[in-house]
This record gives sequence, structure tokens and C-alpha cells, in this order.
Amino acid sequence: MKKFICLIVLLSCCGLMAQTRKNESVNDNNKFYFGVSVSPTIDWYAPWYAPAPSTKEFTLEREKVKAGFIAGINFDVNLIKSRMLYFSTGVLFRYLDGNLAFENSYDFNTSDTTYYTKKLPTVRTYKTMYIAIPTGIKFRTVPLKNCVFVGKIGLYHNFKINGTQSDSFEDSLNPQYNYTTKPDKSGASLFAEAGYFGLGFEYAFAPTVRISAGVDYSCQFNYFSVGEINKNNVSQAYYKSIIHSLQIVVGVWF
Repeated sequence: MKKFICLIVLLSCCGLMAQTRKNESVNDNNKFYFGVSVSPTIDWYAPWYAPAPSTKEFTLEREKVKAGFIAGINFDVNLIKSRMLYFSTGVLFRYLDGNLAFENSYDFNTSDTTYYTKKLPTVRTYKTMYIAIPTGIKFRTVPLKNCVFVGKIGLYHNFKINGTQSDSFEDSLNPQYNYTTKPDKSGASLFAEAGYFGLGFEYAFAPTVRISAGVDYSCQFNYFSVGEINKNNVSQAYYKSIIHSLQIVVGVWF
């Protein structure tokens, strides 16, 4: 009997808590939000080039779509009385992985004193880590049954903190071998600007706790630095590329 009474009390308490939670609705947005977000990304390079008049045609192609991520902390500050427009910023870490295909020249040693040079189709892989500072505008609708729709637009200011590149190719004289060079210093620029926009929604568990999900698109306007490291050794043309990204954004806001 005691166990039965305890079970009834427990179920009653659970029902009361559930009813209280059900009646706890969010009627307005806050003035300030702090958030933590994680965004798996799908990235692809869109190459272009500007060879000098004396160089022959240079073909630079995207090889594959690659996966990366963006993660960090975010801050939203209300700008207007209705609490629907916010200034958005934060500190994010971005890992970018991508590759480009082109013809490159390599030296192969046949002995200690002799070698031959060969032009070969090459895939160069770039791995880069950035600190990204977003600055943008975020629009939040008035909460409806604890759901809020969100739109945003702005810029990522990317600062490179690490980067490597490596080549993959095969020697046409020895096709049974595939070669991959050791990772070397990347030709990525120290600073890269990107634009972004996105749509999503937030669900408010309480006035101070929300979970969010959405889809963002961003375009990084530059990747390569200016210098000999980014000059093709066959055509003498400079590598140039922009980067497109799709991001699945998941976050928690307080």
C-alpha cells in the first residue's frame, strides 16, 4: 500500500510539473542572447585565374566537394524596441578542407646526379583553420507557441591560424605508383572575407533557454595569398579561387 501511495504521489507530481511546463509560454524575445553553435559544412572551391598575356591557357578545376565545420560562441544584441532585430557577432573556429586539379611539373631522381622533369595531372589538397569573427544582422519573429523563425545576413572575417597543402599524382612512367607529397605550408591568405545568409528556427524551452537549427550559405571571396607560392610552375599563372559553403547550424541559446 505504501508503494502504491508513493507511486500515486510521484505521478501526481510529474503531472503537475508537466502542466506547469505546458503553461509556461514565451511571449517575447530577450534583449540579449549568448549562444553555442556547431555547424557541419559542405565546401567546394570555384576556381578562376588571371594569367599574364605571355602565358598559355591555364586550367584550374574543382576536384571534389569536401566536409568541414564551424563551431564557437555567439552574441546577439537587440537593436529595436520590438526585439525583432539584433546585431550578431561572436568568435568561431572554422576548419576548411578542399582541393583543386591542374597540371604541375615535378622532378624525379633517377640517380644521385640525374633526374627528369615531368608535367602531370595533379590534385592539390588544402587544409586550413581560421578564427572567424561574424558581424551581421539577425531577424527574429515574435514567439508563437514557443517557436521563433530566424533570418540572418552578414560577413565572416576569417583570420588564418594554420594551413597545409599536399599534392597527389602518379608518374606516367611508373603508373603502378601513386605519389602524395608531404604536407607543406599553405598558400592561404592570412585574412579572408566571406558573406553569409541563412534561415532557421528556435524553440524556447523557457524564457532563458532555446535550441536552434537552420541552414546557412556562405561565399568566401578569396583564398590564396599573393606571391610565388601560388604561382603554377607550368603556365606561370596565379591560383585564384572563391569558396562556397553550405552549413547545417545547430545551437543552444541562453
